[in-house]
Amino acid sequence: MVEKLIVGSLNTNCYLFYSKSKNCVIIDPGDDAEYIIDTIFKLQLNPLAVIATHGHFDHILAVDQLKMTFTIPFCCNENDKFLVKSMKKRATRWLSRKIYEINPKIDTNLQSKYKIKDISFTILSTPGHTPGSICLYSKKENILFSGDTIFSDGAIGRYDFSYSNKLDLEKSIHLILKLSNETKIYSGHGEETNVKKEKNYHK
Repeated sequence: MVEKLIVGSLNTNCYLFYSKSKNCVIIDPGDDAEYIIDTIFKLQLNPLAVIATHGHFDHILAVDQLKMTFTIPFCCNENDKFLVKSMKKRATRWLSRKIYEINPKIDTNLQSKYKIKDISFTILSTPGHTPGSICLYSKKENILFSGDTIFSDGAIGRYDFSYSNKLDLEKSIHLILKLSNETKIYSGHGEETNVKKEKNYHK
């Protein structure tokens, strides 16, 4: 099951992905840690980990507070370690305000598969927006958490950063669109979509 929370100044989609047993992982907690924590308690969930689809500050600002509150690990692809380590500096520059959150430490390097108790994902390497961008794919649930790689209505992630790569991003989108048409896509911003719909925009 999926609960979407829109957080932070950039309206990032944070997701609580949870099982029937109420175990959950927190995906892309971009800010508003108290809101996320309150929702977890309201839904009576048991957080097992925090996962980031990539290292941009608007997807990880709440990570450290969540780690401390629930004593859980932070999982991210280490190719984005340079972004995670400079989160506070980048957030300060982009948001033009003082940032009190501290740079989190990656505890688990996400590469090909991830499983914790009754929650599991195939990790799709989808670089382009950032070097370490990943997607979390659950074949059982037929859903994909795509971060900022692909969005609804043909939109794609930015590739104008010095560390971005347009060709890699195009290959990553092609990989996503190989999934079954019914695969529901939960993006890092905006509304949900699915593979079938997005194929109409990416010929």
